[in-house]
Amino acid sequence: MPYDVFAEQNADQENVISDKSSRTYDGDGYSIRYEVSGKWATGFTAEISMTNTSERTVEDWRLRLPVVNGQVSLWNATLESEKDGMAVIKNAGHNADIAPGSTVTFGFTGEEAFRGFPENITLISIQIRLIRILTV
Repeated sequence: MPYDVFAEQNADQENVISDKSSRTYDGDGYSIRYEVSGKWATGFTAEISMTNTSERTVEDWRLRLPVVNGQVSLWNATLESEKDGMAVIKNAGHNADIAPGSTVTFGFTGEEAFRGFPENITLISIQIRLIRILTV
């Protein structure tokens, strides 16, 4: 089943906030917070929280992001694919939909020292594809 992009935020845009332990990507209808909760010489732990700020449910979400820190294991999500330095993280089933005003969080560990936040993260949803088909 094809998927279309729900939203994307690039690092060079004004509404990206970064500090030593977190970065927030705000876009049209969503907010994504990438937070590093622990660092050591050979790895780190992080969580990504996605908040739906739109009036429509984000259905069957996926997140596409560059693999900049060697993710190893995930919780509350699964690795759907990884190719050419890009990973697609898929919902865990029990958290497939993000209702308006709701937040879904998943976490992971990195296999090497934290090297920085991705330049962009793309939230993908089947709902947008269905809306486009119905409104065309």
